[in-house]
Amino acid sequence: MLALPVGCSRPATGAGRPSCSNALPGITVALSLVFLSVRYARPLYQERPLLVGAYAVLFLPVAVAATRAAVLQAPPGPEDVARSLGRGPWRVLREVTVPLAAPGAAAGAALILLAAIPSCLLGRQRT
Repeated sequence: MLALPVGCSRPATGAGRPSCSNALPGITVALSLVFLSVRYARPLYQERPLLVGAYAVLFLPVAVAATRAAVLQAPPGPEDVARSLGRGPWRVLREVTVPLAAPGAAAGAALILLAAIPSCLLGRQRT
């Protein structure tokens, strides 16, 4: 859901820019968030909001890339037709662009699920 606002825009240039967080290993993100939480936000240390933030930093670029790819592959015709029929920009986004981007967002969610499950299962102890 976080990827929809970022991925639904049609960039004129820079569509192929790599994301910096794709180049960072998970341990680097984890250590930096531990340092920042211990140093500046002590109440967040070892709490769920910090874990959710770490997963967002790690996996949001995957969702944005999948959503953006779906938006860029969609023909601009339906959006132009909706605008010519008097629809406002928010209504075009809600009624045309988001349904066209939904398969890409679902693919991004599936990719995130596949990437996040192993890291969640590593912390479990077997009995």
